[in-house]
Amino acid sequence: MSHIVGSLEWNDAVLVRSYLKANQLVLELADGSTRQMNVKNWEQSNRITAAKAGAIKSGSKIRIATWNGYDAGKWFCDIEPA
Repeated sequence: MSHIVGSLEWNDAVLVRSYLKANQLVLELADGSTRQMNVKNWEQSNRITAAKAGAIKSGSKIRIATWNGYDAGKWFCDIEPA
């Protein structure tokens, strides 16, 4: 269950790695795409999401949440193992 409140859309992917870059938490996915979370916009939620992402091993199947109709091909707000 997500710690993010609001309308979430979940999508499946395979995680290559996660990292912080210029105030964004970035997910690099096996299909060559990335998803970003602007950490400054998410207050304390970004720390929870970053900890969850850091606990998932490379090559793992994951579910990625996008909040409130944002572009699921670019943004994310939560991650969990599939």
